[in-house]
This record gives sequence, structure tokens and C-alpha cells, in this order.
Amino acid sequence: MTPTPVLPPVEADHAYEAGPTRTASRVVVDLAAGDRAGDAATVRVRDRLSDGWILLEGDVETYPQGVRTAVEFASTVDPGADATLEYVVEAPDEVRRGTFGPVEVSADGET
Repeated sequence: MTPTPVLPPVEADHAYEAGPTRTASRVVVDLAAGDRAGDAATVRVRDRLSDGWILLEGDVETYPQGVRTAVEFASTVDPGADATLEYVVEAPDEVRRGTFGPVEVSADGET
């Protein structure tokens, strides 16, 4: 069995910044990947949108995940680095609230 590279400790702060219009709602993930000795993996980050919300822009890939949509960031975060990752969404006509997250990170920097 090949061991998975050690994931550095990660702290994430998840914020939703509602804009003046439905097309200006921004989701921000501030991430701090701690140092880890050895061959620690880079951190790949994924978030989730609520059902019915639409991605408008961002350097992300989306795919279905049950009734929600996974939002996977194209960039990774190196051990010991900080990053602010964000994307813009539109709320469904009938709601202005939604559940985002949880922010998830990969154990191997790839999947």
C-alpha cells in the first residue's frame, strides 16, 4: 500500500457577500495551509452550492453532488501558504438564503 502524502493542517473561513443585486453575490473562502515537514501535499479545495443557485463566474469546475453542486477551485494551495479563493453566484428567484459548504480539502492534492 502506498501511503497518502500528509495533508498540512488547514484553516478555512467561509463568507458569503451579498451584493446590491442578485448577480453580485460573492462567495469567499480564505484558506491558510499550515507548514508540514516532509512531502506534504498541496491542498485542493472544494465548496458546495445550494440547490438552484447558479455559478456566474470563477476559476472553478462544477459538478452535481446529490441535490447540491460541487464547486472545485482550479488552483491549489501549497503547505505554509495563504489564499483567498472566490466565485460569484446568483440566487434562485424565490430565495436569498442558501447553504454553502462545507469547505472540503483533498488528502492528496489531486482528488
